[in-house]
Amino acid sequence: MAESTEPTAESAPNATDAVAIVPAETAVVDSESKAPAAPDAGDEAPETGISAPEPGPERVGRGILLSLLIIPAGVLAWTIIWQLGFMSAIVAFGVAVGAAWLYRRGSGGRIGAVGIAATIVVTLVTLVLAFLAGIAADLATFLEIDLLTAIGSAEFWDLYVLNVTDNPELWEQLTPDILFALLFAALGTFSVFWNLAKAAKAAKAAKQADAA
Repeated sequence: MAESTEPTAESAPNATDAVAIVPAETAVVDSESKAPAAPDAGDEAPETGISAPEPGPERVGRGILLSLLIIPAGVLAWTIIWQLGFMSAIVAFGVAVGAAWLYRRGSGGRIGAVGIAATIVVTLVTLVLAFLAGIAADLATFLEIDLLTAIGSAEFWDLYVLNVTDNPELWEQLTPDILFALLFAALGTFSVFWNLAKAAKAAKAAKQADAA
């Protein structure tokens, strides 16, 4: 008896297999057509529209108020060194640097022409008060009384004012010290204020260049 040539259920192709069989070329084309195009390496990144914030305006009032804190510190340092028998430019230099630093802290980091002028005035006032405090310390030492006791004594201050305002011999004796103090103050503060002036000029030129 001849064998049947009809295909059996095992040899017949599965319908689901036939659907799943897709030529490799077609699959590749389909995947490429659906994939999003990669951005070109030369394309520029999109702008976010966010720019760096510009520094705020110079707060002159707050800068001056904060720089005034250097006055008691400078007077105290000068008086201590004066009592030791020295006059050093380091005090004037420290006062100038401290006043400028405190001004920047109060003004928001900026220091213009007004700030430089205010810093110079604060430095000069500090040095004048420091010099007068040194005279008071000398007078207290001459009278052999404690400086803290002298500060609270009205008689001491009457004698102090009398010597400062009506004692030419005192000023003749102190003239060399005053000249040396002014020289040391100039040496100590010139470089500070010169650098501040150059920095303010450079900042102004940069601002004008940006505006042009």
